[in-house]
Amino acid sequence: MIQMGKAAARIRLNKKFTKQRTIIRSLASKKSLSANDVAKLLDTLAEWTKHRAVYRNLERNSRKKTLVGLRMLDDESRDIYDRLTQIKGKKLLRGLQIPAMSVLLYWLRPEAYLPYNAKTKEFLQDTKMYHPGMSASSAACYQTWLAFAEDLRARLHLPMVGHVDRLVTRYYDQKRSSRP
Repeated sequence: MIQMGKAAARIRLNKKFTKQRTIIRSLASKKSLSANDVAKLLDTLAEWTKHRAVYRNLERNSRKKTLVGLRMLDDESRDIYDRLTQIKGKKLLRGLQIPAMSVLLYWLRPEAYLPYNAKTKEFLQDTKMYHPGMSASSAACYQTWLAFAEDLRARLHLPMVGHVDRLVTRYYDQKRSSRP
């Protein structure tokens, strides 16, 4: 794991996600969103997740609410738990669950956020680091995951918490390539 961590630490995350961050922030800075704007966001997200169909509800969401949700997601003056809870409660990004929102957060600020997905869960279970309450099933569980990931980042001397995701991806890819 230390070797994978060293390899992951060399990745320049702020440069890696420049395109995605620019798209999100340019959309969030607009006065209003068009249907094409929302489609662009979802296409960008689907490039990463390979699950475009699951985002159809966001395309049917009020574009005004979507804009408010994007702005709130990037509002660092508010605690992550409060932001995610309010976004979910007010259906500002209807159709996006916390795993998808965690990807958007990761692209915006890899120094502070990282995704939680099936790869993450498998990595945590395989390495015996999984703890109940650590997931992307709710804002509270995602916050617990962030705290754990920050601790893991410090223990492995990774530059950013987002590098934990690169470690997870390296582990997962290595495991997949070793399967018969």
